Amino acid sequence: MILFLISVVMIPLQTSAEELFFRGYLLQGFGVIFRNRWLPLITTSIIFGMLHIWNPEVDKLGVNLIWYYIGTGLFLGVITLMDEGLELALGFHAANNLVTALLVTASWTSFQTDYIN
Repeated sequence: MILFLISVVMIPLQTSAEELFFRGYLLQGFGVIFRNRWLPLITTSIIFGMLHIWNPEVDKLGVNLIWYYIGTGLFLGVITLMDEGLELALGFHAANNLVTALLVTASWTSFQTDYIN
């Protein structure tokens, strides 16, 4: 129960910070610079994915896992652009990380928590 309470409070803060930076700040900033939607979308997705290269699961499962993170960044960027808001990306990212922290765990993952059983 304690893990659940800590996760429900802290994970949305962490994912919100990431989303506000990548989709709220960088995506808009690159949009102003590049004057289109595609280049900022691709650029922020690659940066988002590459920043996850230091996650321990990339060491364990291989560098090709980066494509998952880049794809997730691409998906979050697309829903942000299509919805013209951050709410869906914030919710998806928080839900994804909550499921990982609460239900999927191992000694070699980013969230080294006890799973809920």
